[in-house]
Amino acid sequence: MVVFSRPLFFLLGFVFVVFGKATGQPSSPIPLSLDSALARVRNNNLQLRLAQVDVAMARNNTQQAKAVWMPQLQFSYSAYQTNNPLNAFGFKLQQAQVKASDFNPDLLNHPGNVALFQTQLQWLQPLINADKWMYRKILAGQSEMATLQTQRMGEALEAQVTEVFLQLQFLVATKKVAQQALATMEAFHAQAQHKFEQGLLPSSDLLMVGVQVKSTETQVYECERQIADVSDALGQMMHAPMGVVYAPLPLSLVAPISLDKDLPLERADLLWLKKAATTQELAIASTRNAWLPRLNGVAQYQRNDAKALGFGAGNYFAGLQLSWDILNGHQTKTKLASQQLEKQKLDQQYLLQVEQSALALQQVARKMQSAQFQQKQQVQAVQQAQEALRIVENRFGQGLSSTQLVLQAQVQLAQQKLGMEQAKWMEQTAFAHYQFLTRQTKSNE
Repeated sequence: MVVFSRPLFFLLGFVFVVFGKATGQPSSPIPLSLDSALARVRNNNLQLRLAQVDVAMARNNTQQAKAVWMPQLQFSYSAYQTNNPLNAFGFKLQQAQVKASDFNPDLLNHPGNVALFQTQLQWLQPLINADKWMYRKILAGQSEMATLQTQRMGEALEAQVTEVFLQLQFLVATKKVAQQALATMEAFHAQAQHKFEQGLLPSSDLLMVGVQVKSTETQVYECERQIADVSDALGQMMHAPMGVVYAPLPLSLVAPISLDKDLPLERADLLWLKKAATTQELAIASTRNAWLPRLNGVAQYQRNDAKALGFGAGNYFAGLQLSWDILNGHQTKTKLASQQLEKQKLDQQYLLQVEQSALALQQVARKMQSAQFQQKQQVQAVQQAQEALRIVENRFGQGLSSTQLVLQAQVQLAQQKLGMEQAKWMEQTAFAHYQFLTRQTKSNE
């Protein structure tokens, strides 16, 4: 078994950190602003593109609903051949070729092969279909629902991108704090090394300082790894290549002193639920109208001949068709009951969404207040930790303070600076969430 001495162990740790930086991290991060990131997400995000396709499909379905009252014209050309006595005599009638000899019983019973080539135009005109009148309104409502759903998805993506961007900014600030702490540790290590060489410091204290230096180097490396991970997450949302590290440009979301804690009801997800309930009401009305009779017009014109591509005898018929489903096995009744239950479910979902959103708004407002209070506390804590470190370092230089106290003061200062950055990050992410919760949308109604 190989046993490493402490100096060699520290040397290996330093090589690992330096090698990891050289091979695992790009040398030049790409600057990126939040506005640029949001624009790239709006244009390139695959999830948003899929939702936009759904919106286009819903709008296309609305256009298809025009068939409810638009006329339909059909053309057909058919070729038949039969030796069926009844059909054969009918073919001759349609061709206007019946003769006295055709009534011969032998010929009627054994007509032989008779051909019919029929050219037909058929016109269908919906007139009164009460259950279909609301069909287009239902599809229009579904189209607006798809638009609202996609809009809220886009807003959620923007909020997510903002939070990831703020996280990246926080990690960069954390790395800066760690680098500052590392510079302080290295300076103190040089001072401790000098004292050790003069015989004024035991080797155990020098090793203690070296351990703290290596620990801080590891923290810097870990910050770089997390920055790379968050950059990949941001790149995925922008549909950008992986492995690119971004340097966030300065961003400060300044929250107002007092926040409006009233939940706006003109929000895309809430409007979606209201539109869904309205559309369901139309569906219920359409199902009820299915009990009413339907009136449609029909017209047909034919040309019949015994020869291919012949256009001999012509005939037509036109009329009105009145239909009424008096009994349909309770299908309409059960369908109506299911639709009414679905309407009740949508109403309850709307109330639940409003309650949950109002609760989230209250919580995020308190979170912002807490973060603002922590920022004030951390500013004072950093000032006090800086003063404490200055005093301890001066006493150490005079031989009046221990190495451990200096290290503790240095670690405490780094922790307080990190706490200040974390409080800023908490406030800004809470405000970004507040903006998402209170973002209003204009309805198309």
